[in-house]
Amino acid sequence: MSNRVLRRSRMIQGFMTSAASKATALVLQLLFFPFILHALGTDRYAAFISIQAFLSWTGLMSFGLAPTLPRFIAGARATEDKELQRDLIVWSIILLALVASALAAALFLFGEIIPPARIISSSAGVTTQEVYDAYCTAVGLSCLSLFVAVQPAIRSGYQEIHRTSLLSMAANFIAMTLLFASVGRFASIAIFTAILYAPIIFLLAMDIVALFQQRPYLLARPTNFAQTFKALIGHSSSASAVQVAFLLFAYLPPLVVAHLQGPEPTAAF
Repeated sequence: MSNRVLRRSRMIQGFMTSAASKATALVLQLLFFPFILHALGTDRYAAFISIQAFLSWTGLMSFGLAPTLPRFIAGARATEDKELQRDLIVWSIILLALVASALAAALFLFGEIIPPARIISSSAGVTTQEVYDAYCTAVGLSCLSLFVAVQPAIRSGYQEIHRTSLLSMAANFIAMTLLFASVGRFASIAIFTAILYAPIIFLLAMDIVALFQQRPYLLARPTNFAQTFKALIGHSSSASAVQVAFLLFAYLPPLVVAHLQGPEPTAAF
């Protein structure tokens, strides 16, 4: 198969699987979040939303690599520069692993100093222990999400974004199945958080392992960290600015409502 035909085939695969992935994600949100609201109740659901809003900024710690990395990997792939591919991918993975680990440690310590129930202004109807457990679970999953965010960027650079979409669909179906099985049996913010986010994190992590199995040359030691960082930083800074604007628009309002109005307005909002 020629490169041109292969690129067109992967473009079509990417479009179709991306559309299917977004459809399953929409079903998950529209159909199952009411189930979560019913299972958790207003107070717990408001706490769930507030915790997610509070931790949303952790995505900024990827330094805009997710939208920036694909073009550099695609360029290195087009020139068949395996050394540059290795530098881009391995250094990005190492960087995000270090950042995610440091961020997790800082957030866990922060949660010990300031009770999470106070951070999100949770209702008295939710115990401080349950909020703490939910906070710790969400911190762990958010930091793992930060690390695996490199997978879609890498696969996109190799024109293999259909793999990410297929994994996303599989994760959505797994989450739906687990939610169906759990509704009516227990009501825990931490468990519902894990059900929603753990499947996709696990599948993306497994695909990162598969990436190195498919391309053994990536396992060699990277060399040009400074040069790679310099090439990426200018573009990633612009991408980070866009992410900041989105997070302020999408996630700050629920946290403000939680502190000013309480759980019922937060759940309604």
